[in-house]
Amino acid sequence: TIDFPEIHQPLHCCDPVFNLSATSSCGLQLTYTSYCPEVLIVQGNKVSFVGPGICEITAISSGSSNCCPARCSRLIVVENLKCDQIITFDPIPVMDTSDIDFSPGAVASSGLDVYYTSSDTCVATIINSMIHIVGNLGTTIITASQPGNKCYNEAPKVSQLLNVTIIDSDESPVLHDEFRIYALNGMINIVPINDEWNGKIGSVKVIDITGRIILDVKPVDFRKNSLIQVAVPNLKGIYIVELKTGILQYFEKINIR
Repeated sequence: TIDFPEIHQPLHCCDPVFNLSATSSCGLQLTYTSYCPEVLIVQGNKVSFVGPGICEITAISSGSSNCCPARCSRLIVVENLKCDQIITFDPIPVMDTSDIDFSPGAVASSGLDVYYTSSDTCVATIINSMIHIVGNLGTTIITASQPGNKCYNEAPKVSQLLNVTIIDSDESPVLHDEFRIYALNGMINIVPINDEWNGKIGSVKVIDITGRIILDVKPVDFRKNSLIQVAVPNLKGIYIVELKTGILQYFEKINIR
């Protein structure tokens, strides 16, 4: 005979994988079969969820010279309740125009595949879920998405800025905290806070999350502790402020409320 314990019900299709624990009175090895792979999949003794529904799982013993074959089944109810998921997507480092294809590295909490788009395909494209640097200088917004399935809702999209430049072995672009940037009274306020940018002439760009340049102000005179102001965009949302002079570049997200 087979002792197949009852399985706690009901289950949700975004529950984690769980193990089946039936035992044979003869101590024989058991195999498990799912009769509805559109609801549950069994691999070894591990059960994973595919979608909502009612599924029968059977534990089977093929028997031996001393024991007859045996089988025992359990019905499992998987409720039609989708779970939320999130995407973790870390900032992308500055890349060189000659860099090879690389993975953006975003991960969905559901474990489902993450998909990517590039806002400017003249800078970078997506090939087989890898970022392909086209070879032109510029910036693009890489957006990670996961549309969901029978078990998970669509994940909120997450975007990161990709800057493609020419990185010289002796002079690499510098990206660290060198400015205070904040929105106040209808203006984006920019204050250089160290000596590295002091006295340099450059530009200020404001870019939306699709990669579209909203403002391109130049020339800009960067002076330590002096205030630089540009008008905030008309629409609320997340924007990228790009500061540039020569090989020096600085990026910061700002939320216009």
